[in-house]
Amino acid sequence: MSNSTVTNVSSSTVTINDQIVKKWEDARTNAAAIKTIANASGNKFQFSFASTTDSIHVYLGVDANEILSVTVIPTNDDTIINTQCLGIHSISGSKETLSSFVPGTGNENAISWGVANTRINNWIDSVKRDAYIDASTASSSAPLVLAFYVDKMDFDFGDTHFGYLGLIETTIDGVTTYAADLTIYSEAEEAKYLEDLTVLVPPFKGGRVSDQANFGLYNRINP
Repeated sequence: MSNSTVTNVSSSTVTINDQIVKKWEDARTNAAAIKTIANASGNKFQFSFASTTDSIHVYLGVDANEILSVTVIPTNDDTIINTQCLGIHSISGSKETLSSFVPGTGNENAISWGVANTRINNWIDSVKRDAYIDASTASSSAPLVLAFYVDKMDFDFGDTHFGYLGLIETTIDGVTTYAADLTIYSEAEEAKYLEDLTVLVPPFKGGRVSDQANFGLYNRINP
């Protein structure tokens, strides 16, 4: 493993810093600013839960050092008046590829190592990352990601998990586009898994997973 800083999101409750998320929100249409932040940041964070939790919202933000951060909030707690989260941590250090291993079997939500590795490397590739930033900062229909919904089936309490930023690459009729992605790497006792039950917002498409009303922190910083 490289010398990158792996930040931990524990089950301890901390106070949400709205300004960290607001700083990312305010920069989401400024391609140059987002590129500078992404270039200076790492690409993964570590989290675990001491007790079971429901699905989570992972908000991107910018800390005082102009580094990417994540704010992790249980979905059911993400209301407009809620001021507590599971953790806020900077994604600092160098960007890391996914180490080679054979994922465990029997997990219906698992993705292959090859798929996960490609998506993670797409984010590390500055040309592809910049292409995503250029397109999404100028788009109203597919804007730059603010947060991810992560299904509870992507993690278990007591296990160590890593969240890797990635890009899903799609080519249709010779036109290549990218969508932000978050791959969850789980180190369970019996096996290692790669899962991707995540949904990015915006756009808000309705339903519990991506209804704007269910993202209280987003609504609070956008009154």
